[in-house]
Amino acid sequence: INQSINQSINQSINQSINIITSTDENLMPFVPVQILTIVDNLPIDVNINYFLLYDTQINKESKLKSIDYLRAFSSFYKNLNFMDVDIGEIEMFANIARYGGNWSYAAYYPLVAHKLLPINVDRVLYLDAGDVFVQRDFREYYFTDFSDNFLIVTPTRYKVINNELKVYDSEDLYNLSLRNGSFLPFLFNLKLTHRYNRG
Repeated sequence: INQSINQSINQSINQSINIITSTDENLMPFVPVQILTIVDNLPIDVNINYFLLYDTQINKESKLKSIDYLRAFSSFYKNLNFMDVDIGEIEMFANIARYGGNWSYAAYYPLVAHKLLPINVDRVLYLDAGDVFVQRDFREYYFTDFSDNFLIVTPTRYKVINNELKVYDSEDLYNLSLRNGSFLPFLFNLKLTHRYNRG
């Protein structure tokens, strides 16, 4: 896995909002939409570090055009640091992808976020590139106390009532900062993960 990130992060990374997403060629067009909803719902003085994980399966020419576009797009926002991370070798994801259903390898890249992001990133929010957009300020959620847990998981938009699957009512959705589809956002406790991985 390529662990190098070329762009510098100027502000204290753990006073920032750190966001990670992963994509294959199919989801790449949705990334700017997600970035726009994030920036539009956070104050201008909040620094955002956005880490995009992608792989070499993406057509090289298409990849370069997409990454160049995203860098240019992100440069319009002074409080946004866009960082692309090329996964490189993806064979390590073959087994989990085989048993995980029909999802692409990209769905599993965030599981190794602790190996991909700078060591001083204590927490990072995973948002699926194709299924999640932000509808209001989510800092309260982002800075929630982990209480020594590895993950904080956002509830799905569906709920079970009398053994039937129901869509959340509008008043339920009003209380959600993150509007998700089939993939749930996860808040990763990387500080705790690093502690256990170091033994």
